[in-house]
Amino acid sequence: MFGRGAKIVLRFGYRMMSGVLFESKSSQHTYPVSDNSAAEAEGMGDPYESKFEQLKETVLSGPGALDSAVRKAASQREELPGPLGPYVSKVFERAYTVTDEDITALRETGYTEDQIFEATVSAALGAGLLRLKSGIDALRAHELCKRHSTR
Repeated sequence: MFGRGAKIVLRFGYRMMSGVLFESKSSQHTYPVSDNSAAEAEGMGDPYESKFEQLKETVLSGPGALDSAVRKAASQREELPGPLGPYVSKVFERAYTVTDEDITALRETGYTEDQIFEATVSAALGAGLLRLKSGIDALRAHELCKRHSTR
């Protein structure tokens, strides 16, 4: 079942599963077209791109307890001072290993619960977006290889 699903996603993309292809022309929903030339060449835009941009803007630049520069650095896995650096790396690489002791150590160095939460969300967002981009790039590369091999 997963193999068939993967083949469908590989061939048609996630757009088919989003319901975009099945909406009538009179539908009130409009989906933004990305500036991604590969997707545009195939006539496919990313209906979720504007939502991802809004999410990134809110998490990284919106008001918060943690400075927005620190949140942006956490999302890009840049060097951060003190215990926040290793914590962000841990969330970025292997979030499942974060323990109560990690949170306690951050609290003991002066970080508030809100600051820890914002650092965690920023790092998780950056890691998720990096993995999403890697997956999409791999699918596109695979599609390009398939097209060139059939010519």
